[in-house]
Amino acid sequence: MESKIINEIEIRRAKREISEEQLAYVKANLPDADYWAMKSPLIILVSTSLELDCRLNDKRDYALFDVGLAAENLILQAAREGPIAHPIAGFKPLTIKEYFGIPPEYILITLIVLGYPGDDSFLNEKHRALEHSGRIRKSFEEVVMYNSWIKKEKG
Repeated sequence: MESKIINEIEIRRAKREISEEQLAYVKANLPDADYWAMKSPLIILVSTSLELDCRLNDKRDYALFDVGLAAENLILQAAREGPIAHPIAGFKPLTIKEYFGIPPEYILITLIVLGYPGDDSFLNEKHRALEHSGRIRKSFEEVVMYNSWIKKEKG
């Protein structure tokens, strides 16, 4: 049997770590625009403290970099194995931190909503169209600069 990082068993195990009441509390502290997240069986709270890693003299905090990489790897592994992992920034971080007893020196950076693809009939028209449309990305040339910072002109 192939070893998988994220699978239904892992989701069930993670769900045992928090109660339905705790999951409902997190969902209650999401904005109305994240209504689709209400169907998720698991929402992962991603946090760190700046004290957990170094800060360089130009104020680069590596704890933020490290937790970003960890979140990205979780999202990529989920995509590989079937669940969808969607990070969101729209939530009430102070309320959620207090409820879960997350220390004040920790930053609740994002929530990752985890679930499986399913029936999209409950989505509003805008979100259903986005789900079925192609993704529009900026060109490589618009986001990569060589030798100096040059603002590219559109046109």
